[in-house]
Amino acid sequence: MKKIILLVLILFTVNSFSQKNADYVSFVQQIKKDAKIDTKDQTVLNLLTDFYEQILQSESGELQASMSERIQKLYADKDAKNLHILNLFLAYQEHISQTAVKGKVPDATFQNNLLDDLQTELQSTFGVVPVIIKIYKVEALQSAGKFGESSALL
Repeated sequence: MKKIILLVLILFTVNSFSQKNADYVSFVQQIKKDAKIDTKDQTVLNLLTDFYEQILQSESGELQASMSERIQKLYADKDAKNLHILNLFLAYQEHISQTAVKGKVPDATFQNNLLDDLQTELQSTFGVVPVIIKIYKVEALQSAGKFGESSALL
């Protein structure tokens, strides 16, 4: 839980930066700093797949309570692997959620930078990028007015 709070505080600090400046790079490095990377441990990858199934494929379009329990259990496990990927994903979710709550337009550059880093980490760790990340990337490119690039991903 402390990691989630730290992540949210860092996100608010970094949220105002549009380019991959020193603060953004520091933010990503902080997330990756203590990462325990294990290409065989697919817990986080499975979580992202389930997130996609619950949010974008189910009739309700809502997360089940078990999802937050799984995330909390993962953060409570001092030996959990690949949390840097989950942290990047949750930072993206937090950015989107907070801008929606405030009625603001998300920072498209920040979104795309975060998703680029998330895709890189997923590809290097697991050799795949889950569908939910690809969908988010298309949306982020479109919000940046990069319709040609987003069409190429479809």
